[in-house]
Amino acid sequence: MSELVIREVAKDLWTFSVPFTVFGLIAAGGRSIAIRHSSGGVWVLASTPLCEDQKAKIAEIGEVRWIVAGGELHHLYLKEWKAAYPSATLVGLKELVEKKGQEGVKFDAVFESEEYPKLGYEDEILACYFSGAEKKEIVWCHTPTKTAIVADMLFNLPANEQYSKSKQSAKLFLLGALNPTTMMHRLYVGKNTPNPEVMKKHVKIVDSWDFTRVIPLHGDVFEGNGKEMWRLAFQKLLQ
Repeated sequence: MSELVIREVAKDLWTFSVPFTVFGLIAAGGRSIAIRHSSGGVWVLASTPLCEDQKAKIAEIGEVRWIVAGGELHHLYLKEWKAAYPSATLVGLKELVEKKGQEGVKFDAVFESEEYPKLGYEDEILACYFSGAEKKEIVWCHTPTKTAIVADMLFNLPANEQYSKSKQSAKLFLLGALNPTTMMHRLYVGKNTPNPEVMKKHVKIVDSWDFTRVIPLHGDVFEGNGKEMWRLAFQKLLQ
């Protein structure tokens, strides 16, 4: 039985959730996301292996027009996604250009400064490139569903949904939980903030967006309290 969990989180917004263990110890979970733009094109954040069940569902949703990397640590499967959808625009960040180039992967558009590429989804999908984070990433927001999407800015573990069809356990035996209410998460945010002034600017940009839901790539969706969790995680930078 496939361990993939496909869920329509909101109108025109789907998640593809799977088990993923970090260092063989931490049940972090993995997730890709598909959004159907009002033009009919499909925007995909590709962070998990592409399987036949995903392909079938995406074929129902529409034509893949954009494939984006979630962040500096979320790039492993871009090559196979681009191979499956060669006409899609592959979007990355500058920290991945050389690394993926060595694999024969070339980005069609790159986030590398405050001037973001204009690719046709911006009327419904906002972006903020966190160049001040230790591990760079792009935070997104699907405005019609008031949904922010983060790679490694926020966690919400245990990853119950991502392990719901797995024989593996989602339990965090050492941590218990990892989310903005925990001390470990606060320590993580501090470590991921080597450049506080730049981080502060970008955290405030995201905070200005109108969202109530946050979909992290690791852990369960923050439903209804997304903005609250964002502000709790970055309260020092928002002061």
